[in-house]
Amino acid sequence: MEIIKHDELFFCGFLVKPSGGNSWEKYEKTTEIYEPPELIDWTGYEVWFFPTEGEQVFTACRQKEKIVSSHYELLCIPAMEWVVFDIDHKIDQNPQYADIDKWFAENKNVYKRFLWDANGRVGISEFVICRFDHDGKFGKEQIMEYWIPIVRIAE
Repeated sequence: MEIIKHDELFFCGFLVKPSGGNSWEKYEKTTEIYEPPELIDWTGYEVWFFPTEGEQVFTACRQKEKIVSSHYELLCIPAMEWVVFDIDHKIDQNPQYADIDKWFAENKNVYKRFLWDANGRVGISEFVICRFDHDGKFGKEQIMEYWIPIVRIAE
């Protein structure tokens, strides 16, 4: 676990409901036809939102700049702090997510989750970023980075 700060993040992709299908299908089909805006790299990101009206996921790659494309949706996440956990996909993930809940319980007087509405696209909710660097940790060891936005409530 580590705490990091990021400037504003820019993603090109699509917001979809993950109703048992392939949430990456629309992104993959679109990239076959249209070049995305200039990307940092081809690392895959899933930005998961958990509003009361049902989960939604923004499948995307990270753009270098805030550029709007007519073929992709743009998601701009404000600058903030993140607590980052590694999730090992080779072993049972439930205990790993339980450890995250435990961390928040142990640090509830210092940090809380940042709630956001995805630039008005979903109801205000908790959200997370799942980072799949296919040429790095995830590609070699099946370890995904799980970023949770946080707000410091105490010094």
